[in-house]
Amino acid sequence: MKNIFNDKKLIDFWLIVQNDQNKLAEKALRHLIPFCTTYRCEQAFSTYCYMKHKYRNRLNIDADLRVIISSMQPDLDEIMNRTERINLSHKV
Repeated sequence: MKNIFNDKKLIDFWLIVQNDQNKLAEKALRHLIPFCTTYRCEQAFSTYCYMKHKYRNRLNIDADLRVIISSMQPDLDEIMNRTERINLSHKV
């Protein structure tokens, strides 16, 4: 597997080992192939232009753009369970 990793491009490596490491490869490919169709690419470009115009080039929007165009839905229950609960009650 190490030889395959060294000899191939990263995306090709995950496509090859997908049968052996299905879940891990699926997660890796989701991050490596965000624009798998022309529609998604055009959607991303339109969103990018809108955000750059709206904020007048003051912000680095790469992370925001990835979240906006992603079709993945967050598991809010899992996220909330991982974070610490903040106690908002105040004793006077």
